[in-house]
Amino acid sequence: MKRLLLPFILSAILWPATVLAADAPAAKVNPGGKDPAAAKETPPTPAPATLKVHNRPIVTLRGSIVGYSPRQRVEAIEQRLNAVIERGTWGAVSTKPISEGILIQVGDQGMFVIAPGDLNTLAGETLEEVAAGAARNLTTALGEIEETRRAETFVRGAGYTAAATVALLLFLAGIRRTRRWLFSHLVEVVGPRLKALSIGGFTHHIEGILLFLRALVGLAALALALFSLYLWLEFAFVQFPYTRP
Repeated sequence: MKRLLLPFILSAILWPATVLAADAPAAKVNPGGKDPAAAKETPPTPAPATLKVHNRPIVTLRGSIVGYSPRQRVEAIEQRLNAVIERGTWGAVSTKPISEGILIQVGDQGMFVIAPGDLNTLAGETLEEVAAGAARNLTTALGEIEETRRAETFVRGAGYTAAATVALLLFLAGIRRTRRWLFSHLVEVVGPRLKALSIGGFTHHIEGILLFLRALVGLAALALALFSLYLWLEFAFVQFPYTRP
């Protein structure tokens, strides 16, 4: 009797292991019951690329068009624009709505397209605003290229920069003389007046107070000199089209 029952007992014990072994390949192929296509990695977002003409930023492209990344689009646009610039003459910059977005034209020749994928949605950009800004920047850049072809642009810019440099040197010399005068005034005028206020050991702190005042004067003079240098540098850069941006 025991020999007859032994096969049934063994089959009852080994049956769960047999089922798990049969299901294991299916679980390995399709874990969690998810679609294998959904488990594939999503393609990485292309890096944005900024179009520049004559050192001036025109527009930042963020999306791919017909498989071309933003960087490849910028390179192609630069080639088209350089061909137009080498001709020496070009028409006005305009925008034209098309099915893919908004086309930026120079004269009657299309240069590039602003597509919905180029928008920075987090910043709330719209297609019309970005296209208008790109057309405006491109118009400015082409105008600056025309300026660089005139010798008077550099002569005038160099003259204004030289005059601004002379004014800067005179101003810095004035700051230096004013600082020296204030230093001597603190020692000759403010010092004796502080000593006259000798109340309860106050005279022990006069030297420290004078040093503090001298440091304040020195910092104010340094800040004024740096600010004047910044203004001079900005003025000089504006005089020449390439450094103007």
